Amino acid sequence: MTRQRGCTAADFPRTVREAFPHCRVQAGLQGLKPAHRAQVRVDRTRDLLGSIDLDACHQAREPNAPRWDYLIGWCNAQTQEEHLYFLEVHQAKPEAVSQVLRKKKWVVQKIRGRAPARKKHFFCWATTRKTTLLKHSAALRKLAQQGIIFVGYRLHIPRGCE
Repeated sequence: MTRQRGCTAADFPRTVREAFPHCRVQAGLQGLKPAHRAQVRVDRTRDLLGSIDLDACHQAREPNAPRWDYLIGWCNAQTQEEHLYFLEVHQAKPEAVSQVLRKKKWVVQKIRGRAPARKKHFFCWATTRKTTLLKHSAALRKLAQQGIIFVGYRLHIPRGCE
């Protein structure tokens, strides 16, 4: 029986290159803006595969597009599966929901039929400040129906968005 190698930080750039060829993978959470790194908690940082600032690397090519903020790669040490966390850091208020949904549509168009779509992936929304969204609001239900998990202020990998 041959043992599979599993996921590694070297594989992550290959996974995302097909969908995001103009983006450079950064080690750990270095792809996130410094102010947003504190909004991500990782149980085992050695399992991080890297991160990308999707917004920044597409800004020049698509200045008017509703761009998603970040992509974080993480390896599940038990299953050796690569997980992709698409993280949007945005003020959480009811009127922002439609904007976040447009941003998700942008990402889905980028990954459709490509390697990232074949990996286990999650769309997570973290708020930049105190939220005005109520826990059982219609806005949060709408997000959940569209596959976006509202994580509050901090995304906790692996638990916070699965």
